Amino acid sequence: MAEEAELKSISGGGKKKLFIVVGAVALLLVVGLVVFFMMGSGGGEDSESSLEAQQKLMEANKIYYVAIPSPIVLKVQSKPKPHIMQLKLVLMVRGDENRQLAEHHLPAILGAITDELFELDFAMLQTEQGKIDIKERAQRSVQARMKQLENKPVVEKILYDGFIVQ
Repeated sequence: MAEEAELKSISGGGKKKLFIVVGAVALLLVVGLVVFFMMGSGGGEDSESSLEAQQKLMEANKIYYVAIPSPIVLKVQSKPKPHIMQLKLVLMVRGDENRQLAEHHLPAILGAITDELFELDFAMLQTEQGKIDIKERAQRSVQARMKQLENKPVVEKILYDGFIVQ
């Protein structure tokens, strides 16, 4: 009995010690972070220029969505009768400069998409993977056209806003 009571008192003390050790580590971590941020913000003009650089970087990486104003309507061939496909697309671009370029070259982008999707197979439109493949083909075509025009891809992604096949 005495041994059991002694074991209980030892294990209870171990929990207290563990709590104290964890508290001390947490306190040291907080103090270390405070010192790190205090030393990092004492740079004066360096911190202002780095802040401006961060703001420019954030602005360059800001995502914009450029909607194609009118839907793309294509005739899709199939055995019994032809079908009509209507696509409403949105272009995802990063940075204001790329947004302006995408808006400026919208006719060329539409032409690239139409050229790529001109001869679609109706069976491809009936599967989810086929729809993904169509989007990827259009995206590669648009990026290639923009590389020809602006020497950079400009458009990061093409997103569906509407997809109708009749």
